[in-house]
Amino acid sequence: MTEFATKVGKAGEPIGLQYQYDEYLDVDRYSQFYLMKVGWNLITEKAPAIDAQTAKPVLDHCAPNISKGERLKRLAQHGLVRETGAGSYSAGVRSVTFFEYDGSLLSCS
Repeated sequence: MTEFATKVGKAGEPIGLQYQYDEYLDVDRYSQFYLMKVGWNLITEKAPAIDAQTAKPVLDHCAPNISKGERLKRLAQHGLVRETGAGSYSAGVRSVTFFEYDGSLLSCS
């Protein structure tokens, strides 16, 4: 049993026991119960409304004809940008690599 509690009536008097099983009961043990109710708990409080926010579009860091700075800025939309090698940067599973001699794009994913 993972939980055992006394149920009380409106005046605070004990009216029964409440318990929760998390293991198999065979038919013989199950038939020994006088009364069994199956129930579940529902959250009845209203959750606070979430302000509707317009999601910013994710700009493609692999788009053609953008600067190295803009490419790195767009890469940052996917997480913390880390320099993983000479001219190589990644954020999450996304990455970009630049040629060292002129900073132009070598690869992007």
